[in-house]
Amino acid sequence: MKNKVVCEEPHGNNSFPLSLHYADNKLYEDIIYCHLHSDIEILYVTEGTLNIQIDMNTFIIEKDEAALINSGEVHFGNSNDGNDCSVYAIVFNPALLSFNSFDICQSKYINPFIDGKYKLPNHIKRDTCYEREILNNIQKIINTIEDEAFGYELKVKAALYTIFQRLFLIMLLLKMQR
Repeated sequence: MKNKVVCEEPHGNNSFPLSLHYADNKLYEDIIYCHLHSDIEILYVTEGTLNIQIDMNTFIIEKDEAALINSGEVHFGNSNDGNDCSVYAIVFNPALLSFNSFDICQSKYINPFIDGKYKLPNHIKRDTCYEREILNNIQKIINTIEDEAFGYELKVKAALYTIFQRLFLIMLLLKMQR
């Protein structure tokens, strides 16, 4: 049976366009069905290993690693080895990071993502201190959303900004090494 690509609707709601999902292969053989959306998706593996295809590239995401899926990328995932695998998905509209008033952060960092000029790396491992900090912030987002304490939205946005800042730093460092 061939996979059908599903185009999903935006996640979250108008006031906070972000949602958290949990999936594992105990419920579904395909942990992540074949789909795409205009939102950004962060997948964080909490158990086992995830075999994920993003557009035409395949990655093995280990426990405590993450996959970052850009807006419009077709993606699909299942357990790499048939063993137990569980994943959290943080899905959000990139406009969540936008500011109401113009500033350098909006023009220099946020707009290029929204306009598709920058792409997120698809695999975050634990190899560098920057990657470990990104992964720690992903865990912080998951815990914060699950707790839903008063003001959790602020903490989530702060963690997202930290993640994006670190991603820019990594991209800058990689560019400088060439």
